[in-house]
This record gives sequence, structure tokens and C-alpha cells, in this order.
Amino acid sequence: MSFWATITLSWVGVYAFLCVFYCVLYARRREGLEYLMFGLYTGFMAVYAGGAAMLTDAASYEIGRRAQDLQFWSGLLASPFYIHFMYAFVYGRAPKWIWAAYAIGASTIPVGTLGLAFAPGEFLPPKVWGFESAPSYPEAVMSPLGMIYVTFWLMAMVYCTYEFWRHRKVDKDSRLLAFGGAAVVLAAAHDEFALATSFRSVYMIEHAGMVANMAVGWVLLGRFTRTTDELTRRSRELQRSYTYLRHTQEALLAKEQLATVGELSAVIAHEVRNPIAIIKNAAATLKNPALADTDRGGLLSILDDETDRLNRIVNNLLAFARPVVPRRRPVEIAPLVHHAIELAREVRRFDNITVREQLDAATELVDADPDLLRQVCMNVIDNAVQAMPQGGVLTVKAAIVERNGDDKMQIVFEDTGEGMDPLVRDRSRDPFFTTRPSGTGLGLAIVERVMRAHSGNVDIASSHGSGTIVTLTLPCDRHSSNPPMMNRGR
Repeated sequence: MSFWATITLSWVGVYAFLCVFYCVLYARRREGLEYLMFGLYTGFMAVYAGGAAMLTDAASYEIGRRAQDLQFWSGLLASPFYIHFMYAFVYGRAPKWIWAAYAIGASTIPVGTLGLAFAPGEFLPPKVWGFESAPSYPEAVMSPLGMIYVTFWLMAMVYCTYEFWRHRKVDKDSRLLAFGGAAVVLAAAHDEFALATSFRSVYMIEHAGMVANMAVGWVLLGRFTRTTDELTRRSRELQRSYTYLRHTQEALLAKEQLATVGELSAVIAHEVRNPIAIIKNAAATLKNPALADTDRGGLLSILDDETDRLNRIVNNLLAFARPVVPRRRPVEIAPLVHHAIELAREVRRFDNITVREQLDAATELVDADPDLLRQVCMNVIDNAVQAMPQGGVLTVKAAIVERNGDDKMQIVFEDTGEGMDPLVRDRSRDPFFTTRPSGTGLGLAIVERVMRAHSGNVDIASSHGSGTIVTLTLPCDRHSSNPPMMNRGR
């Protein structure tokens, strides 16, 4: 292999490496279309340089002709990719007419294959380089059609170089790309002049293309490095912001906990002080030896009622404070709800209240904690009874319903009480919120926590004067995820 063919063939390896490198870089990142376009451009330039090396060592007219055809279509196919690269780099997107440039480039394949790019039977005189190391080889004469295609290619390179130069004030990297493109344009003009005249010289375009490659490579790698540095900087900023946000969240959580403790203290002070005062007064009165037996019995009854009241307050506070960790097992809903109703009767009197149970449809077992679920039902029933001081009807229903393709167990408590206005309804599940003169406001807050721990939910429908409907929805299948530990609150 001759010296010049070896040099040209080395460019094939460089072009091929750049093609693989930039195409893989684009495939890994899936952004920066200029990387892909330049990679495809260098791929066709590798084929062009291979044709140049083949032409340099051509031993016959036929071999030289095949090499020229290879150079013809590969060089012209590279031009639309270079135009696309320029638009992707400068403007971020290419115009619609870029597909016409691709069509023109693709048309060179049949033109070159059919031998229409060069005049049949005509060839230039052998190259005489003036020094012994350069070989002489026969070369075909380009046809008028081939000259038109080559002129199109040259105009495309001139246009891209002009756009890069015009964009230099916006992006300083465009200046370097303009110089690289100018080197290719000058080399192409030199080669076309040598091809069209009797002037004989070394073809320069495959060598000058390396100047453009170095310019583009420097710019693209610099842009990639800057992008990486920017991502690193943004990642550090994001980490600092995350750390600050975490510290702020911890501070807010601490403040919220202190506020909750203060609110809890106020509730305890308010709710516990009254029963203690009543118990103290009753105990002081009981010390009177002249107290009648009838009055003594009444005071003892008061002591019993206030003790139960204190016990309920403490139980509610403990139930709200402890973590909700369900101990699941298969539970039959109908007897559980019926048992909750009976237990609620023992805690609070159902004066003039009729309870209607419609539990026959609750036939499927549910994985749940029976003790927690029973407490939930008792809390809802207790609220319903308190909402009907003059009496009414409490309807309790349970049935399997389908939601989003899954079976759910729904337990519905519907009362005919005084109902709630929208503001009270929206805050009814907030801890310590209550509209009653006595009460901790933890009943529905506990219900909410327990239902969330069971991957279920609570729906409340109510309007003032029209009663309230509380719907508990539980999944029929068991969820293996850890139950949420945070309570719903402010």
C-alpha cells in the first residue's frame, strides 16, 4: 500500500471511531440531536475516505471508477446530515425542507450505481505529483449530472459555514465550527477545480475533513463536559436544598408536636378538670353524716358516671397516642358490627333510638384486626347516638361492593340526627376538633387512623338537619405493605 493510501486509510479509522462514539453517546443520553447527526455524517465520511484510499492505489480504470462512484454517493449523502447537524446545533431543530436534502442525497446511490456520475469511456490523464512517493492512477471524467450534485454539496457546505459564522455572537463555539467548515469548503473548491481543469494536485477534502472533525469534536465534547458540570452543580444545589428542606421539615414537625402537646394539654385540662371538680364536691358532700340516704345514692351515682367519663377520656387519649399496628386475621363483619352495637349500648344510653341492622349481605371474610375494627364501629355509633339527643333511627348496613375492579367491604352507618354543616364536616376528622361541650374530638380521628392502617378509607356525607352517613370501606384482600403511622391532622 502506498504512503498516501495509508494516510487516507488512517482517516477511515478516525471517521469510523467518531461515528460509533457520537452515535453511542446519543443512544445513551437520548438528547442532543447534534451528536447523532454528526455521528452519521462521520460514518459516511469514513466510506468517502475509504474510496479515496482505494482510488489512490487503483491499478486499473475499472477499480478507480468503482472508487470514484463510492466517493460520489457517500460524500453527497454526508451533506444532509451535516446540514441537519448545523440546524440542531444552532437552532435546536431542523426545517421541514431538510427531508428534501435527504432525498437528494439518497438519489446519489442509484446515480452512482448506474454510472451516471462520470462520463463513460473518458478519463483524465494520470496524476503526476512531482515526487516519487505519490502514485499515478487513471481517473474518470465527471459528467454534467455529477458536477451538478457536487455543486449542490459545495453550496450546502458553504451555507452551513455561513450559518455557523452568523451564530458566533450567540454561541462562541460556532466560530470554531465556522473555521472547520471553511477548511472543508476550501478543500472542496480546490478538489473541484482540480477535477474540472488540467490542474493536477493532491485531493484535499478527506484530509481537510479532519480539521472540521477536530473542531466539531472539541465543541461537542466541551458542551458535554459543561452539561456534566452543570448537572453536578445542580445536583449539589439540590442536595443542599434537600438538606435545608429536611431540617426545616424536622423543625416544623417539632413545632407541630409541641403545638399538639399544648392542644392535648388544654383538652386534658378542660375535660378532666370538670369531672374531678364534680367528684370532689360529691365526695365532700358524702362526708356529711346528716345526708339522707336518697341524696347519698344520687351522689354515688354521680361519682360512678364521672368516673366512667374520665375513663373514656383516658381511653380515647391512649388510643390516639399509641401507634396503630393491626394484627390481621380473617374477620366476619356481621357479628363484629352487631357486637360493637351491643357494647355501645353499655357505654351510652340509646334513649328513643331504633337501630336497624342490615348485615346479611356481609358474607365475605375480611383480613383485619377485630379489636381495632370493633373500636372504630363503636366510635362511629357513639357519634351517631350523640347526634340524636331527641331520638331517631340508626341504620347499619354492610355489603360487598366493587370499586375499580376490586371487591371492597363497605360498612355504612346512617343516622337521622342533626347533621353537620360543610365546615364542621370537613374538620370532623381533625384531632381535638369537637362541637360538643364535653368530648375530646378524637373519635373520628381514631377512626381515620385505623382505617388508613387497614388500607381503607372513611367517607362522611352530611348536611345540617339531614343526618349523617359514615361509610367505612375495607379491601377484601390482605395488603402486605406496612400500615401508615402518621395521623391525619393539621
